[in-house]
Amino acid sequence: MLRFGLKLFFYQIIFFSLSLNISSQEIILNCKIEKELENDKDARKKIYKKNNLVIYFDKTNNWINDQKKKEWEYDFADELGKIKTIFKQDKKKYYFDYRMFESSDKNKLESSFFLELEKFSMYLKFKKYYYDFNEEIFFTSEVQGKCIKN
Repeated sequence: MLRFGLKLFFYQIIFFSLSLNISSQEIILNCKIEKELENDKDARKKIYKKNNLVIYFDKTNNWINDQKKKEWEYDFADELGKIKTIFKQDKKKYYFDYRMFESSDKNKLESSFFLELEKFSMYLKFKKYYYDFNEEIFFTSEVQGKCIKN
């Protein structure tokens, strides 16, 4: 009986360490885009007709985007103070909200995007918003599609 308990304990430790390792790594998603919209209408020019969209999902760093977090931090190093991100999840979905402001006081929006990823079906909705000087949306682009892990 003691041997069985030790084996069970050993297996639990292995499983726990493996699950920690998996959840701490960045996951690359390959998304087949099924719908492309501009200003909520079917896009004339289909960017993802032949190419898939790659999404980087890093739960540890609260990140879902079409650019790796480290690369994004490097590319936007001078603008990090003007950006706010929010990562949330519920039982069914992950949500990522990204807002870029005109200045570090974060009063006027310049652009934003909202990304929603369903946990079980891996269906992606990724919508970008662009604002004018009055903070009115003047252009939106949206893609939707099914993702698989690479």
